[in-house]
Amino acid sequence: MIASALLAEWYEVAGIVIAVPVALAIVWAIVRAVGHLTRVHEAIIGRPETSFSEAIPSMIERFHSIDDRFATVDLHLSDQDASILVIEAEFTTNGGSTVKDDLKKLQSMLDSVATRQAETARLASTAVDKLDAATADRHDIAEAAR
Repeated sequence: MIASALLAEWYEVAGIVIAVPVALAIVWAIVRAVGHLTRVHEAIIGRPETSFSEAIPSMIERFHSIDDRFATVDLHLSDQDASILVIEAEFTTNGGSTVKDDLKKLQSMLDSVATRQAETARLASTAVDKLDAATADRHDIAEAAR
């Protein structure tokens, strides 16, 4: 009987030895979950500044700061849009006062000069050919007269 009483006593001790760490693990899990929920709560509604920690702004305040940043970006994009419109206006023909119109005028003038140069070269070549022929005829006549 003493053995069974001793065995029962050891079972109680073993139960306590096992139950205490299991209970501590459960308490630790609960503390961690509550801490997580507290941080989520503080992230949503914010937290005032204390002597030990900084203030955490609420999500609504953070959304307003994001809206302010978007307003700055929108202002910057509006400035870019205005600049792009000026550039596009310079490259869209409007009857003579844009860069594109000036380039077209220059191109037509260059084409005209190239055409005239080709015509001049053709005429010069024809004149040289006639001069060569006349010189050859003169030499032939001079040779025949001798």
